[in-house]
Amino acid sequence: RREAIELRNQADNLLYQNEKTLKEQSEKLDAALKAELEEAVSGLREALQGDDDEAVRTRMETLAGLSQRVAEALYKASADEAESGDEGDGEDIDDAEIVDAEVVDEGDDAERAS
Repeated sequence: RREAIELRNQADNLLYQNEKTLKEQSEKLDAALKAELEEAVSGLREALQGDDDEAVRTRMETLAGLSQRVAEALYKASADEAESGDEGDGEDIDDAEIVDAEVVDEGDDAERAS
């Protein structure tokens, strides 16, 4: 009985994480992957409404594997975004603008002298 409760808690957590991903990151996913994720989330939700723990476990494994693919796709999308953002967005800095300076705290010298 305890194992079934833990399984369902894990499934709830996995559902929450993937629903949050869908809500916050769906625009970064391609349509096919997004549809696959929505279907897997829906399948796990349906399995949780029943009493078949094996069905929950199977749907959970499916969603966990898909979740990994989604994470990879999001990582790749953010890396591509960062890479394209680095090209031309920054201003060129001339060497003449760079100032080499040394900070001198004169208060420390006065304390040491006394």
